[in-house]
Amino acid sequence: TFELVGESNIGKSFFLLGQMACAAAGIPFAGVKVIKSHNFYFDAEGGSATLVPLDLDDFEGIARLALALAERYQRLDILIGNAGLLGPVSPLGRVDPKEFEQMMRINVTANLQLIRCMDPLLRAAPAGRAVFVSSGAAHNARAYVGPYSISKTPPEILARTYAPETRPTRER
Repeated sequence: TFELVGESNIGKSFFLLGQMACAAAGIPFAGVKVIKSHNFYFDAEGGSATLVPLDLDDFEGIARLALALAERYQRLDILIGNAGLLGPVSPLGRVDPKEFEQMMRINVTANLQLIRCMDPLLRAAPAGRAVFVSSGAAHNARAYVGPYSISKTPPEILARTYAPETRPTRER
């Protein structure tokens, strides 16, 4: 049994994490009970979790996090890439280029930086796993949310490219 905290995509990420943990432990996954408690994540069996406040726009911070994980744990068992901003909601002709660039920086480049920095730690794990959460927006062009749809396609291709690069390893 897992108790998870979160809303929206955060909740989806940890739901997926629960499924993966059950699969790795060889136990059936029957679902999760979602609770909200100050944005901390708890496992019902008494495990612990650490909240790491980090702006994914801080690419050097992602690198520092990878170094800290390497020092403390020497590996990373699961990476869930779920970076995303909605960005501007307007007709494409009115999108501010700076807002668009910021959205692309988070939705695309932050996921690349996660792969760059966490890949060695995933490869060091007995069965490292990387999961990237996408959106149907990558395949559905809709008026006024074009920037978001545009920004969700590259991370999907990024993940689909990264996957075969990990096949010769224990990492998936």
